[in-house]
Amino acid sequence: MYQHQTLEQLLGETGIAPPGKLTVMRGDRVRVTIGFNYRGTALSFSFRAAIGNKGYIFDEIAYATKAISLPASADFLGYTSFVDISTAAITPQANLDLYAKLTGLPGADLLTPYYLDVIDVLGAPEFSGFAITDYSKV
Repeated sequence: MYQHQTLEQLLGETGIAPPGKLTVMRGDRVRVTIGFNYRGTALSFSFRAAIGNKGYIFDEIAYATKAISLPASADFLGYTSFVDISTAAITPQANLDLYAKLTGLPGADLLTPYYLDVIDVLGAPEFSGFAITDYSKV
């Protein structure tokens, strides 16, 4: 029996991810939080998250990094960490992609799936529906 995978599964891509689509103003910060379990020797490495465009490669427009150090443990322990990515360098645009990775590990880097079309960065403040709603004698 064959087990079929979607193209997204093969490429490590996913559509809108929790918490869903995020719209921010240029200059805002986007907090990216990761979670993982670890057991093994004490280890230090880097956590990097980036906003950009996923094509053949991931074109990082803005990113943030953080150093992480874990103690030795014979049992799996749960960890979370976060970075705040500034959107100041991003030209206002819609449908930006997001991913995170752990680098400096023994062996290959560990990457999350690529979360596609999850961030919109707006430029100048915008108005909508501007109209006179009433007028009367006072």
